[in-house]
Amino acid sequence: MNASATNHNIIVCDVKSSQDTIISYIATYLLPLTTLDNGNIRLIIANVGLFLVIGFLYVKLNLIYLNPTFLFFGYVPYFSKSKIIISNVSYEKLRNNEHEKKWNGAYIANGIVVIRKEDNE
Repeated sequence: MNASATNHNIIVCDVKSSQDTIISYIATYLLPLTTLDNGNIRLIIANVGLFLVIGFLYVKLNLIYLNPTFLFFGYVPYFSKSKIIISNVSYEKLRNNEHEKKWNGAYIANGIVVIRKEDNE
C-alpha cells in the first residue's frame, strides 16, 4: 500500500467497528488445520479442497476485508453505511466526524475503501 490515494472526497459517516468478524475468519482456517495428519493423504487433500472453496467464497462474496493480514500492517476494517473501510486511522478519529468529513482514499473493490492516515494529514 505504498501508492497514494487515487480517489478523493470519500464521505465517511456512521462508522461502526467490525467487532468479531476477523475472529470468525481465523477460526474458519484454524479449525481445519487442527485436524491435519501428515500420514493421511486423504485428509490433506480434503483440507486443501476446503481451503480452496473457502478462499473462492471469500473473494466472490467480496469479503477480502476480513483478511487478518491487514491487521499486521495496522489496518482495521470498519463499516460505514454502504462502504467497508480499511484504515490505519483510529476508530475514534473516523467516528468523531461530525460533519461527514471527506477523506482521501482508494477503492480496492466494490464498496471497499482504503483510507490511509498518510493521505489525510
